[in-house]
Amino acid sequence: MKKDRVETISDGVMAVAITLLVIDLDIDAKSSTPLATQLREQWPSFAAYVLSFFVIGTLWLNHHNLFRLATRIDRRIMLYNLLMLLLVAAIPFATKTYADYVLAGGANARMAVLLYGGILEATSLLFTLMVVHLVRARLTDTPLSSGDARRLVLRNTAGTFIGPVLIVAGLIKPILLLFFGICAVFYYMGPGLSALGGGRRMEPKRVEAFSDAVLVVAITIMVLYLHVDSHSPESLAIQLREQWPSFAAFALSFFVISTVWLQQQSLFRIATSIDQRMMVYNLVLLLFVVTIPFSTYAYADYVLAGGTNARVGVMVASAAIFAMALSLSAMLMHIVGAGLIDPRISPRQARKTMLRYNLGTLLGIPAIAISLTTPILALPLGLALVGYYVGPGLRALNALGTDREARESTA
Repeated sequence: MKKDRVETISDGVMAVAITLLVIDLDIDAKSSTPLATQLREQWPSFAAYVLSFFVIGTLWLNHHNLFRLATRIDRRIMLYNLLMLLLVAAIPFATKTYADYVLAGGANARMAVLLYGGILEATSLLFTLMVVHLVRARLTDTPLSSGDARRLVLRNTAGTFIGPVLIVAGLIKPILLLFFGICAVFYYMGPGLSALGGGRRMEPKRVEAFSDAVLVVAITIMVLYLHVDSHSPESLAIQLREQWPSFAAFALSFFVISTVWLQQQSLFRIATSIDQRMMVYNLVLLLFVVTIPFSTYAYADYVLAGGTNARVGVMVASAAIFAMALSLSAMLMHIVGAGLIDPRISPRQARKTMLRYNLGTLLGIPAIAISLTTPILALPLGLALVGYYVGPGLRALNALGTDREARESTA
């Protein structure tokens, strides 16, 4: 049977799961505890978020490459895939449970390790079963030699032994699961991904679809941060007026994520193909995109109070947005540097585009400095930077894409 719909549902489940991880990141604006202290005390939640994000993201990368090898799938592949998605959907719950109990120690922490590590290991095992069955049932695009098939199976099977090591380490000292887990991610993004043909260039169609799904969920869950208290003695009008920074942050977040979508669309438009590094850069971009709702509302909750809390809020929001800008710049530079751009586009034109585009990233530095001095200015400055990326920055990218299409039409 055809694999398209299986890819679609897999992309959707993983995109939603990877975005729901951010809901577990929270601060209490009504607490007397300073924002910096709240963030510091929640470091296990942030570390577990990063680990789980890359676990799901790396799984998607490998899933993408695996299905690229397949010409068709059968019922057993569908069964393994559905069971894997069942576990992927539970990763946000397991992540929060582990982060809540990891520092407490004792029986609860060990049970959290078993839950989190067990789900990750079972997910890895099911993926390996798909690889083994794909090879044995000869469902690959081109027949694999016995040596290639053996190497493919061995590299992916080796990954299933990482899970028990993580669990044992976590049972000895729960926090070790985090550190060893990050090391495991590097394996799956390296040898594990390469074993599935990650070094080959490919069409960006499925990467675009997965990215769109993540952006859609991220841009939608922002509304969960808007709320009023129906039991408050204050009138609804007063509550809405007092929350104007939250509504402004909602608008800023919406336009920031929408701008990322526009930039990403243009980047994929000028690329003739993508490679493994491009996919990793894109995954890093999505890591920060998903944090935008949390980071902008951390700023909105404290901006009117002023002082240290407001400046910390500015730093949190600015770090996420600046990291996204750097990721987009890295993607553009890699497209040009790795030869993924249309070869008929002159190097001079490509360099000119990079300079104009990267100017937006450089403008972010003084904007952050001004915002730290006067936090309330972060909102208009943020919108101004969005305007630059939607204006000159986007026009620079679109000019390359238009030029490429014009060359193709005359070829």
